[in-house]
Amino acid sequence: IICTAHNFYKLALDNFTRGRRTTHVAASCLYIACRRSEKPYLLIDFSDYLHISVYVLGAVFLQLCQVLLLGEHPIVQKLVDPSLFIHRFAERLLGKRDNAVSDTALRIVASMKRDWMQTGRKPSGLCGAALYIAALSHGYMYTKADIAAVVHVCEATLFKRLIEFENTDSGSLTIEDFLAKADEEPVSKCLAKSGEVLCEHKDKGAEHFSHGLCEECYDNFTELSGGLEGGADPPAFQRAEKQRLDAAKRAKEAAVDEAICELHNSDFEDNIMSPGKVTVPEHT
Repeated sequence: IICTAHNFYKLALDNFTRGRRTTHVAASCLYIACRRSEKPYLLIDFSDYLHISVYVLGAVFLQLCQVLLLGEHPIVQKLVDPSLFIHRFAERLLGKRDNAVSDTALRIVASMKRDWMQTGRKPSGLCGAALYIAALSHGYMYTKADIAAVVHVCEATLFKRLIEFENTDSGSLTIEDFLAKADEEPVSKCLAKSGEVLCEHKDKGAEHFSHGLCEECYDNFTELSGGLEGGADPPAFQRAEKQRLDAAKRAKEAAVDEAICELHNSDFEDNIMSPGKVTVPEHT
């Protein structure tokens, strides 16, 4: 890690370090090296150590990525797997290693990924929700504030992630049923199918494996997303399906209203066309 970070730092010496604090640039290089090696460290860990705002360090990190032409590199573009941080956060929360809590939290994170909760979310929020549920299920009475302090998110964010998980199918299960279901969950391994390679390795002669991906990219996708088996449909599909059902409902209601209106008009015309009984008033 140190050698990789040092190499990044040497590349950044050409004009980038001018006007910037050396510690900020060094921390950004270390963070890039950690992401490259999938080490469980967040940018806020470095900012806390330096006693600076994470937004200040984040700005240096993004600028450094531009200088090093890493904007389109998987180091930056690839999603960070929340599972990487579970053991570290759990040990920080409990003050000791408890594999039972960590394993339960990892299963919860895997369920979240299958339900697309990871999409557009920072890993720390998902880890916090998973750890909160796992800790309570194993008899540790921690508050949301305790969890939020460990994973570096506010309580409002943690509460949102908990509500989102509660709204999934797994969120309605007891912890015993959830773990039993997790043990029965099949491992998604798709068989190779013919097709065109569309992933980042398409120009390197990689063979197609499935869904436009080579085997390496498909394995990475499965690890990050939890696979294609089980879980909810993607949010975009759910929104489109909801819009389709709402449109069909409105069309059906409009058709019923039109039919009722035509029926009333028909009855009105029948009343006009039918000869009525004429009553002659009596004169005294």
